[in-house]
Amino acid sequence: MPTTTKDCNDVEALTARISADLDVALGAKPADLGVLIDGLGVSEACREWLTGVRASGTESRAQVNSAHTSLIHFIACRMKELRNELNVSDATGKPKRLLLVCGSDQMQTEASEDSSLNDLMCAIVDPSANQPEHANPASAVLFVKTEKSGKQDLAYCQLIRDTRLLYANQPNRRFAWGVTICGTLVRVVLFENDRMVSSKDMDVTTSAGIAAYIKFIVSLCFCEEHQLGYDPSMTWCSENEYWIIKCPGHTPDNDDEQPATYYARDLVFVADHLFGRHTRGFYASDNLELVDQPDTFIKDAWPHAERGSEDTSRDELAILQDIVQQLKNHGIDTTDYVRP
Repeated sequence: MPTTTKDCNDVEALTARISADLDVALGAKPADLGVLIDGLGVSEACREWLTGVRASGTESRAQVNSAHTSLIHFIACRMKELRNELNVSDATGKPKRLLLVCGSDQMQTEASEDSSLNDLMCAIVDPSANQPEHANPASAVLFVKTEKSGKQDLAYCQLIRDTRLLYANQPNRRFAWGVTICGTLVRVVLFENDRMVSSKDMDVTTSAGIAAYIKFIVSLCFCEEHQLGYDPSMTWCSENEYWIIKCPGHTPDNDDEQPATYYARDLVFVADHLFGRHTRGFYASDNLELVDQPDTFIKDAWPHAERGSEDTSRDELAILQDIVQQLKNHGIDTTDYVRP
């Protein structure tokens, strides 16, 4: 689970409380979806989903999406109420965010022009996230893909396709989480730059299964930004719409130099592949006032590591540093032109 060690006890405590409250909610009078009474209401669709009333394979994706949305709203409401009861000395031990579901009617993208995708665009978002709003996938923490029971491979295919949107629309995305729901079976998926890792089935009709999924959602609320998959060296300024990028400041002559700050508005190319080096390019300037007149090109990518850390024959940074050194050897000052 994506949490720090100091948060584990709080995550466990909240998971236990929310799980217990959910048991109460399932036995209470149904509440309309989105109208939660004291945070203790769940929709009838959610009740049927979590209690396994519907026979396996008879549920529709729309019904599962509705049930899942109700569950996520329930967790958010309970966390909002319970976080003030946490026995911590300061705010650092409390949840850093609350997550909600953004449905297909809110996820308007170029991809959604294909009608086959419209009912598949369901994402968990952080409403308070400081992310660009020009493309809704830029606000998604992860995508949730639902299918009927036994359609796990299809759910994976859909998740793989839509997770590419996270990389394409979030230049600060380093890795990604995802969720598949097939009937009552939930799986959490982690996409790294070279592989995809899936959890075992979590059956939400069982106490252990629903508690495990609640713990995952709660962990996402507690964890640091970089544990969600975001690059901590990049920050989006939503007010003026530009990226603040911290680049390594070390040079062959000075390993202790402070990081250099650049400002970028123009993304030259995106990382729209699920696996690989996730190469992105920015036109940037180290002067905020010249952000629209960039004089620097920043290339952001995972380095090759196939030959071990000692072999720098394919290390672009090492090559650039060698070029800088060669220029210096010929008496050429590269300070204002090349920054490795």
